[in-house]
Amino acid sequence: MQETAEAMGVDSRNAALAPSIHLRDAHIERIGWMMQAEDHDAYPGGRLFADSLASALATRLLVLQAKKKVSDAKPGRALPAWRLHHVIEYIDAHLDQDLSLAELAGVAGFSRSHFQPLFKQAVGMPVHRFVLERRVERARLRLLEGGRSVMEIALEAGFAHPSHMARCMRRILGVSPSQIAGLSK
Repeated sequence: MQETAEAMGVDSRNAALAPSIHLRDAHIERIGWMMQAEDHDAYPGGRLFADSLASALATRLLVLQAKKKVSDAKPGRALPAWRLHHVIEYIDAHLDQDLSLAELAGVAGFSRSHFQPLFKQAVGMPVHRFVLERRVERARLRLLEGGRSVMEIALEAGFAHPSHMARCMRRILGVSPSQIAGLSK
């Protein structure tokens, strides 16, 4: 909460949430439902997605408490190109691992709360979406190469299991792994 408050420019005294009874907010409910779904499905999105949800929750709670709107990033501020290149190389080299937001922010040399909006400004999408698309692309290329099982490819691309890979491929590419594998024959 403290780190998120600092990144938002909220007075650090407001970082500790005041007790609130009967708080009802549609954004908080949606974040909560996504967190519950991730927990129920054994975190198929990995730590990176869970970290992003936690940051979104902290931001929303602070915004409600501070009663002010906060934009994603200051206009024109983005991750410097050399740092972005370094982070992307790190992601590609460790795609098969359960990456965390703190880990990627450390590679960039920023706090998590500063890194998220800077990365989004630089690439046009949140970190977890970027990593997911890289995983889908790696899996697509491996499927086209052939010679490996779907399980091996899913794990090498960083998916929790083949069905998680299939869901993501259908959502992002509009095709299933078997359709892609069929193109290589």
